[in-house]
Amino acid sequence: MKLQEKKRSEKMHKNEAAQNYYSYADSIGKNMAFIPFTQIHYKMNKPSHEILVYFTKDNLILVNGVQVEKTDLEHYIKALPSDKPNKFMFCFAKDLSFGNYIQDKIVLQSVKLPIPIENVSNSEFIY
Repeated sequence: MKLQEKKRSEKMHKNEAAQNYYSYADSIGKNMAFIPFTQIHYKMNKPSHEILVYFTKDNLILVNGVQVEKTDLEHYIKALPSDKPNKFMFCFAKDLSFGNYIQDKIVLQSVKLPIPIENVSNSEFIY
């Protein structure tokens, strides 16, 4: 987090179009793949409101405390009742391995959320 904050605050040699990525080996496509994290702000606490999608160290997904299978995540999210657009916060266990974090990010990229992009927080919570 400190490295990310330092990079954001640098003025010298700053390229506004530059992006930061996590890289991983895509075993299905058999190539190098990238997940952008330039716009993500990491926070080391639990958010107090909104819909929490929490990835545990045991490869479980909890949506507001209810366990949801990875294959059912998109359907579950789309079925959540609401009289206004839901705001989603993505949270990760602090003891989650980097490999599992990347796998969970891949799952999130595959989910087509039924909401405007502004209702997805660019903050990720680690606790």
